[in-house]
Amino acid sequence: MDVYEEAQETAAKAHGLEPGLETWGLESYGDAPGGIGGGVGGFLWFESREELFDFTARLLTYFEPGPESADEEEVARSAGQVVAQVESGELNMQEGMEALNRVLVRFSQLRWWGQFKELLEDDGPFAKELRAWSRLSEEDDTSPISSEELEGFKKSLSEWGV
Repeated sequence: MDVYEEAQETAAKAHGLEPGLETWGLESYGDAPGGIGGGVGGFLWFESREELFDFTARLLTYFEPGPESADEEEVARSAGQVVAQVESGELNMQEGMEALNRVLVRFSQLRWWGQFKELLEDDGPFAKELRAWSRLSEEDDTSPISSEELEGFKKSLSEWGV
């Protein structure tokens, strides 16, 4: 299996995984013009932080391929270096995401990566946007997701970008 097939298979599995509180994931979109498949985002879920980092470092470059003129191996190598900096604590998750977005320009862009439970109560703009969107609330209710809302929130995330 080549790296493109591995990226697609891993992403398909990750897209189909239902997130739990301890699940790790990312939301990304192809950084290409909409007419050729860019701009549509989606969530990928992983059982562990290590699996998330492995996918991001090794395969994300090949999941949403960039322009033909780009050196994909160099982009993947650079993405791997950023992930290593996050793993070592040299960069925090937010700094790592920003660095990855610079490396992956014209390939993929991340709007979020972290642990699923962060989306339930985090004060960041992306988590708040998701909560309001999942509630279809005219009042833009961004309050934390309650245990009664959890299953509906998971379902709405599976439809994000579709």
